[in-house]
Amino acid sequence: MKRDLYIEKIEKWNCSQRRKPLILEGARQVGKTWLMQEFAKTHYENVVYARFDKNRTLRSVFDQDFDIDRIVESLEILFHVKIIPGKTILLFDEIQACRNALTSLKYFCEDRPDIPVIAAGSLLGLAYRDDDAAESEDEDSKEESTGFPVGKVDRLPVFPMSFVEFLCAMGEDAWMSGEGSSRSDIEMPAPQRELLAALKTLGKPIVLLNFAGRATAIKWESENIPAIMQVWYGSECADAL
Repeated sequence: MKRDLYIEKIEKWNCSQRRKPLILEGARQVGKTWLMQEFAKTHYENVVYARFDKNRTLRSVFDQDFDIDRIVESLEILFHVKIIPGKTILLFDEIQACRNALTSLKYFCEDRPDIPVIAAGSLLGLAYRDDDAAESEDEDSKEESTGFPVGKVDRLPVFPMSFVEFLCAMGEDAWMSGEGSSRSDIEMPAPQRELLAALKTLGKPIVLLNFAGRATAIKWESENIPAIMQVWYGSECADAL
């Protein structure tokens, strides 16, 4: 998966002197979990990945109080990881399953801003809409009713992959086709085949556009890629796309 735009935004958040816990917003299956895990493993030595919907013991850590030092110590014991500022990042996934964990982001912001926290949850938008609808309530009552830490978090909307992000255009350049441009091997160029194989391992749907001005051998591609479009040089392919 290639989501450089979001990675850049998270990098900017990570370097900010006013950094607050970050919430990735978005529908299910848009890549929130992958995004925060990919950022974490490439920017931090230690990662604490806490998924709340399938771990009752984890949820109990947040039931007692909002003493962040106690919570950090409990997470260290639970995940067998030393949480070191600057070297460790906390990832809270499916945080909607633990209201107290959501509320704790306020206290991470106030008491331990040195520990970076990224949270994600597919149903958080429902709580946001409840807040927006309760126009007559003040900020304190909103926080109490939904658990959402108003003003104490940064928020990043995550959308499904764009056309550019999932499209895979390969094949021959125009100069490789035509009269006087014969090749002894009409398969996909080796570097492109390697890239395509690597993309396949991600388990994501792929649409392959095979650009060429002549017939090409795509046996491996036809067996491994679910959707292939042949694009001939000189044709009006833009309208078809």
